[in-house]
Amino acid sequence: MPSSPPSSDSETRRAFLATFGTVTGAALAGCAGRLPGTDPKGVDARRTTEAGEISWEYPPNDDADGIGYASVELDRNRTGERSPSAYRLTLNSTVRGSHGSEQYEGYRADWFRFRVGPPAAYAARYGFEMRVQPPPWPELSLRYDRRGGRRALVVESEQFGSDGTITFDLLFVPGGSPAPQRLHCSFEVQASRGGALAKTVSADGQGTLAIPSDSG
Repeated sequence: MPSSPPSSDSETRRAFLATFGTVTGAALAGCAGRLPGTDPKGVDARRTTEAGEISWEYPPNDDADGIGYASVELDRNRTGERSPSAYRLTLNSTVRGSHGSEQYEGYRADWFRFRVGPPAAYAARYGFEMRVQPPPWPELSLRYDRRGGRRALVVESEQFGSDGTITFDLLFVPGGSPAPQRLHCSFEVQASRGGALAKTVSADGQGTLAIPSDSG
């Protein structure tokens, strides 16, 4: 089972709830204008891979801000408080809402999901551990899952109902040395808007994040 350090995140959690604590009422207000019973329309996501970061913009848009983006970023300053071999990652899910370009305004994230894990051969030989820091809020759920023979941690929030940015740290602890050369990362998101332009869209993407040999 995913593990977490002792709860010392009261300030962080309060900040999170201050930002998203009114989500339920706002989401219900926004839902009033939605057209029910329609399947989400899939939109493309453009992947960008840089040193220490992989991100996805959806839909791809060169000259305007789209609906949103997701990213997984490696903190090159490895944390060593609990495990000197641990790697800290930052996961980011952003739905721009009123800050998107005109044609993409008003969307809220219905739910989002990340999957992160090492290659199957590494996991089978050494194992690994992952945990969210600070410990997960009630809105987040954590579980290990296996897909295509590869075990990964799944971080998801169902029925989220908010726009804006949510970020959280994920601690990856390799089960043996050396650490894997890469992590497999993927994301999924569904977002909706109400009113006269009511619409529901979904996007997903995947890729690999390199772990530099000098990251520790």
